[in-house]
Amino acid sequence: MIVKITGLIIVFGACAVTGTDFSGRLRRNRRQAALMGQYWGDFLRQMELTAAPPGLIARTLAERSSFREFPFARCLAGCQGDFEGALKTAVQESDLTPAMQKAIQPLAGILGSTPMETERQALLGALAAVRQEEKYWAEQESRQGTLYRRLGVLGGLALVVLLM
Repeated sequence: MIVKITGLIIVFGACAVTGTDFSGRLRRNRRQAALMGQYWGDFLRQMELTAAPPGLIARTLAERSSFREFPFARCLAGCQGDFEGALKTAVQESDLTPAMQKAIQPLAGILGSTPMETERQALLGALAAVRQEEKYWAEQESRQGTLYRRLGVLGGLALVVLLM
């Protein structure tokens, strides 16, 4: 009897954890999109204020407390060589969604190699795409995140009832 109850608790817990994990993935994508929007917004401000090269701006931003734990910022700041290659490497090595990669990828050929106004326009376009992605993930989290958690708990309860 104790073995059966223990098994039922494990089955219920596994289902609840699975639902929470799926919900957590949506939350992680939303947070990543929000941080990416903040990063490129700060990048644009630094570029306009200092007219510094993109590699220096990336290293400066990576030292800020808000970006120290952001893998994309650390990777971009840590890559050696030209900024185009560093950005491509950071996009590939960071765990970004395909839409986020698509929004950022065009910046690789523009930042550091074109006039500042062209860079500014490219950054504004990428920033708009990233903010749109953030809205998408926020909506997904509010709709499907709750659904995943509830389905995990209810699925677990259903399995417990079936196995009793």
